[in-house]
Amino acid sequence: MKAYQYNLVEEMLVDNFAGGGGASTGIELATGRIVDIAINHNRAAIQMHEKNHPYTKHFCEDVWQINPLKVTKGRPVAVVWGSPDCTHFSKAKGGTPVEKKIRGLAWVLCKWAGTVKPRVIIMENVEEFMTWGPVVPMRYKGRCVKKITRENGKTKYITAEKGEVLSEKEQIFLPDKKRSGQTFNRFVEQLKALGYEVDWKVMTACDYGAPTKRKRFFLIARRDGKPIVFPKPTHGVGKGLKPYRTAAECIDWSIQGKSIFGRKHPLKTNTMKRIARGLDKFVIKSPNPFIMQVRFDNTAQDITKPLSTITTVNKHYLVQPAISPYVMSNNTGNIPHGVNEPCPTITTGVRNYVCVPYLSQYFSGDKQSGSDIQKPMPTVTSIDHNALVAVSLSSRYGDGADGRGQPLDKPLNTVTGTNHSQLIGAHLIKYYSGEEQAQSVKAPLHTITTEPRFYLATSHICTLRNNMDGQPVTEPLTTITSHASHHAEIKTYLTKLTGNEENLGCWDEVRKMLNEYAGYDIKDNEILIMEIDKIQYFISDIAMRMLEPKELARAQGFPPDYVLQVDESYTKSDQIARIGNSVCPVMAEVLVRANLPELCPKKKIKTMEELNDVLTA
Repeated sequence: MKAYQYNLVEEMLVDNFAGGGGASTGIELATGRIVDIAINHNRAAIQMHEKNHPYTKHFCEDVWQINPLKVTKGRPVAVVWGSPDCTHFSKAKGGTPVEKKIRGLAWVLCKWAGTVKPRVIIMENVEEFMTWGPVVPMRYKGRCVKKITRENGKTKYITAEKGEVLSEKEQIFLPDKKRSGQTFNRFVEQLKALGYEVDWKVMTACDYGAPTKRKRFFLIARRDGKPIVFPKPTHGVGKGLKPYRTAAECIDWSIQGKSIFGRKHPLKTNTMKRIARGLDKFVIKSPNPFIMQVRFDNTAQDITKPLSTITTVNKHYLVQPAISPYVMSNNTGNIPHGVNEPCPTITTGVRNYVCVPYLSQYFSGDKQSGSDIQKPMPTVTSIDHNALVAVSLSSRYGDGADGRGQPLDKPLNTVTGTNHSQLIGAHLIKYYSGEEQAQSVKAPLHTITTEPRFYLATSHICTLRNNMDGQPVTEPLTTITSHASHHAEIKTYLTKLTGNEENLGCWDEVRKMLNEYAGYDIKDNEILIMEIDKIQYFISDIAMRMLEPKELARAQGFPPDYVLQVDESYTKSDQIARIGNSVCPVMAEVLVRANLPELCPKKKIKTMEELNDVLTA
């Protein structure tokens, strides 16, 4: 086995608040060198870091207990990376209490600046970090609050008694809105007083090649006289930019979900609402046609663009709804996105969905062509033979109100620690003797018999968190948080309509769901029909599953061979927490390459295996 040889003359690379290793991975992929020191108080986080960065010196303790001069042993320091806890800055907390100690963690970077004087300091946090300011005691009806409880669904504030004096530990604090940004300005001035030039910028990971819309604040301070550089976006819409990477490339299409109907423990009403709205908006009411390639990448293609390479096997099919598919996210202020745009930010939960609609006729089982909903409706007879067809992608948060979606062809929303997104994607399913078997559209079609045994499954992402919606798989994933998985894949199964249906699967449950949660009024004897490539289908079932840690890690931008399950005791929740709390490796990589090019080889390193080969060469 090869061993790593330390160079005691080279400048050191340090990762404060190291977590599971996102920043360290980006730094190492950029430089081809190890991160010398990694610090984090969380033992579970250090375990994942140790597994993937075995040559790094790890310190599992409070960052304030570390003596920079002692741990660096006199060696010069090239870069110190810091990603202090963002929980008590994030807008996701709303008006909930904050902790002064956690909000003050960023000051440790000034300790490093004043002692070992690293050439470059890079800090990452939520964009609300710029509002960092003093806090004040929370008051209710003029009295200091010392405890907040929930009783019968209502918030109850327990306050100090008349004349009672509370210690600081007994009080609850909120940011002082009148002094917003005051402490942030002091922080910047302190770095400048220590000899650093300082600049900052809010950047979105999907603009630099990660398949997530994670948006973060980055501050760079340097004292070596060289310019601070924020690299230009490499991905997006525009001349010279590469297409956004999408959520679809992160999904393991072979994993099957479970029907949302007939479960032992029924889904919550808010979840059903989000799924219904996603189905309505993104499956039934999506307008523009798009092409899905039955190949390994399974990515959507705009029909206005040149067709991709045609092989000896026909691997293209047209999905043509009367209304284009689009995606929406539950993030505050988000608007619907087309399926040809990146997916919203990935959080710890899945929160996005997709949909498409059109009208179709059916008479006595005879195949009828569909009709664009923007054109006059076909002749109406005494019997209703017109049905509305649509497909969608949805997410779920809070009470599910205003369940908006986002387009499939855009990057996935930010990934957080909790999975809040659900995915609906195209697949082929074969069924024999009642046993369901899934087949990815990227694999060759199985043997075709005289009986039709295949049906389509469309997928989208649904995020199960407050104020989050669904999104299409053709966009970057929304932000991944550190809590339980909130991103779910929603699979809508489409069965070919023959006209002699004796078994409509779960269509009746789908109909009731659309009527109750999406504003439809579909009668008992009516059915929604979807036409794909001149073949008519109906919705026979809807399945849901939470996205796996490995899928969220891909969306966050980790190398494919990054180890998530450290040992058998390391749970999915542990893994998602590490992913949601991590820095997108690509952001650390591009910032280090831009500001320390002298440390970075021209050849890019893409996997942990390649990195190990470089380190041990």
